[in-house]
Amino acid sequence: MRFNKKLLCMVTSAMLCVSAFVGTPNLNVNAYNNYYYDENDNIIEYEEIDNNNVAIIGFEISSPKLTIPGDIYGKYIVSIEDYTYDLRDSSILAEINSEYSEYESIDGVLFDRTGTVMEVYPRAKTDISYEIPDGVTNACAFYYPIYLEEIVVPASVTNLSTFSCQKLKNIIVSEDNENYSSEDGVLFNKDKTTLIKYPQGNERTDYSIPDGVERIESTAFSGCENLQNITIPESVTSIGENAFYNCGAVETKNGINYVDCWAVGLEDDLSSDTSSYINIDFNINIADGTVGIADRFFDVDYGYNSVYVDITLPDSIKYIGDNSFCIYSCVGCSLDVTIESRDCVFHDDKSIYAYYEDITEPEGPDYEYKSGNKETIYGYTGSTAYAFAEQYGKNFVALDKEPETTTPAVTTAVTTTETTVTTASTKATEKTSDSTTSSAVSTTVQTTACVTTSVSDTTSDNELPIIPVSVDGDANGDGKMNVRDAAFIAQKLAKGLVSELPSCADYNGDGVINVRDAAAIARELANSHK
Repeated sequence: MRFNKKLLCMVTSAMLCVSAFVGTPNLNVNAYNNYYYDENDNIIEYEEIDNNNVAIIGFEISSPKLTIPGDIYGKYIVSIEDYTYDLRDSSILAEINSEYSEYESIDGVLFDRTGTVMEVYPRAKTDISYEIPDGVTNACAFYYPIYLEEIVVPASVTNLSTFSCQKLKNIIVSEDNENYSSEDGVLFNKDKTTLIKYPQGNERTDYSIPDGVERIESTAFSGCENLQNITIPESVTSIGENAFYNCGAVETKNGINYVDCWAVGLEDDLSSDTSSYINIDFNINIADGTVGIADRFFDVDYGYNSVYVDITLPDSIKYIGDNSFCIYSCVGCSLDVTIESRDCVFHDDKSIYAYYEDITEPEGPDYEYKSGNKETIYGYTGSTAYAFAEQYGKNFVALDKEPETTTPAVTTAVTTTETTVTTASTKATEKTSDSTTSSAVSTTVQTTACVTTSVSDTTSDNELPIIPVSVDGDANGDGKMNVRDAAFIAQKLAKGLVSELPSCADYNGDGVINVRDAAAIARELANSHK
């Protein structure tokens, strides 16, 4: 193909020479060909702007060396536009030279004409260590270099990206640089409050992030497969999106990815086929002891699918990142988040966010356009979760507040038998029944021994069906009573699903299951921690 293009170019030139003698009207030399070959047989594709100017629009690299010409067939090169990505992508190219006035080549690396912006670092450049020239301010041109293991950063650099350096083992920053610093080969901002990039090719298996670091940037540990253990200090308050993508230190529990005490992502891709009209339900329970949620932990656009998500965050949670829990749908969605912590920090107004917008075509006279937020936060009155919901107009259901109006109790005819259950951190106490109750050993939380019940045949329509269970207050059936049970009761009541609640949800023993029971559980737990 290359031979044919050259042959065509030769024929065209011959035609021009003949036309000069026989008086044939002047031909455009590029009417038949828009390819130029450099001295190493690389193809440079261009298009004509007018009779005197051309624009380079692409490169086909076949040699380790490329020379960008100063002109093409005597015509001035107006621009190379945005096609330098052809040079970045090439796994063959090792050296770039430039005769073009808008670019400068330094040691085979392409810079702008001022020498301050690095445009292309050739992937196949064989240097193991590369020192960025002093005076360069922007060095964001490292794109999957094949051999590079070390980068030396001068004082002048203000913008640096090493995201795609797979073999990089060491980053060294001049002490005089006012924007960056390095420690043990790791890139930080100047005051070491932000960890920007851990070198992917470093052979360490264990790494402790220095105390004082407050943020771990997006993709900071991405691709660091050698690392098996990472210690995150208490000073860290936020972690960026995909900070630990494909990192060997990630531990997966129940479909959730953790690093140390942070939840950093989900095991599976929860995005769905947005062309399908289906219902999607997720229940996400963050492990006890988790202190933070990374940015965009669960941030998915479900398009034309309906999505319903229930999330429970333990009382150990201190930080919820930017867009940590966000869902979007054009059909229907709801996001229920139970926050057991009273003082966690929300990093932005979309830390918890669910948005529904009906974009279907209007049908019929009764069509009504619908859109709006669909979040419900379950938490404690006076907590930061309460303040977050109030500030940003999100639905809030209190776990510790009784209703202002009194609802008459509904008496249910039941027969009772006794079941005594011993669980960690619980103590059984006396409850009125026909039999005698016994006690279990306790450390913190006090509960009432659960009584299994059955519905009488004479139950009226207004009476609540009560389902046999085993632990009093254990509304969600996980074998223990905690604030998640209070949240579970509140959620079911909010959705009008009281019939799905078990008998032990009637924690105050008044014969009816309502928000008073959720409040009673929350108060009991609060008192146990005083």
